Amino acid sequence: MRKILVSGLVLLFTFYPFSLTGDSSQELEVKKVPEGQGHSDITKADIQPLILSLTDVVELALKNNLGIAVERYSPRISELEIVKAEAEFDPEFAAEVSGGGTTSPGFSTWAGETALTARRDKEINLEAGLSKKFSTGATGSVLLYTRRLQTNRSGIFLNPSWSSDLTFSLTQPLLKDFGRKINEAEILIARNNESISLNEFHSRVLEVVAGAEELYWDLVFAYEDLEVKERSLALAKDLLEKNTKRVEAGVLAPIETLRPQAELAAREEGVVIARSRIRDLVDELKNILNLNPISASQEATIRPADAALYEAVEVDLDSSTKEALENRPDYAQAKKDLENLDISLVVAKNATLPQLDLGATYNVNGLGGNLGNDVDMLATPDFFDWEVGLNFAIPLGNRKAKSEYLQAKWEKEKAILGLKCARGGN
Repeated sequence: MRKILVSGLVLLFTFYPFSLTGDSSQELEVKKVPEGQGHSDITKADIQPLILSLTDVVELALKNNLGIAVERYSPRISELEIVKAEAEFDPEFAAEVSGGGTTSPGFSTWAGETALTARRDKEINLEAGLSKKFSTGATGSVLLYTRRLQTNRSGIFLNPSWSSDLTFSLTQPLLKDFGRKINEAEILIARNNESISLNEFHSRVLEVVAGAEELYWDLVFAYEDLEVKERSLALAKDLLEKNTKRVEAGVLAPIETLRPQAELAAREEGVVIARSRIRDLVDELKNILNLNPISASQEATIRPADAALYEAVEVDLDSSTKEALENRPDYAQAKKDLENLDISLVVAKNATLPQLDLGATYNVNGLGGNLGNDVDMLATPDFFDWEVGLNFAIPLGNRKAKSEYLQAKWEKEKAILGLKCARGGN
């Protein structure tokens, strides 16, 4: 039952790292400090021991351990990396408004101007557009450009005039940068990195829990060892006392007290060592539990509430080995690392291809004496132009892309060998 509860706490902190909140330094209630009396005024005799079960120790370690508190942020940070990668495909809106005017000498007699006539133009320009990148690698855009022109030149049919262009454009890579797997690579890697950060957090939790459990059972043994040594010390004192009385009674020679005295000194030393061992283990356990150093709980000793239980457990080697591999965070992390290298290898191989892009543009024209007429002409696309073309480019030699591909290939082979080592291969 105790193992089930401890395992449940570990799983809770692994998959819901932010579910348990509160003060990062859990304070244990040991002995209430009287009003007006500081912790320095409390003697060690006044401080009650902390009686903790194994479940208490695991729970406090999971709540208070600073290493776990640090690792708790990694999954959240990795989750935001996914959002950043997905944001690459968010549409973008841009707009610009400008206005200006020019005054210049007339230069065309055909337009009714002379060198002494000042030519004045005033214009307002509006440009707005929407662009987006797609997972196939294509980039598309819609751009509206509107211009209002007013001039004093003669011979102009519409004055002021409104002219607009509505342009649709699409560029699709056909070789390099083509395909969802290439363009969504950063998203896939970010998702794998999120799993890696969760595995790292899980590994840290297991490390802390294992350390806390080991220290707890070491402390249980240390108290039992101290109890045995204290009983042994009592027996040595009793033997020395009996032999001393027999010497005084003339039953034994005085030399018969030397061996009990030496045995008593050795057993007193054993008790001192056992108590020192308990103090060291308590300090180590408090460090893992991150007890508040300015509180009375830091001065209190820890007494285990659970006793060591011994039971025979049958273990199937094959199934246990398989289960261990499935549950090892470092093995799961290595597999995710290998998936990332697979993705990087595909991207690097694609980068060795030449750049061949298909481009298409369709433009609708509008013109009018006012904005309404201009827009009406745009809505009935009688005036338009279009263009379709291919764009080809490749670096001569392409050494950079080829080197990066070989590097990615060897990194993958290295990771495969590392994964075999993690599984216990030679």
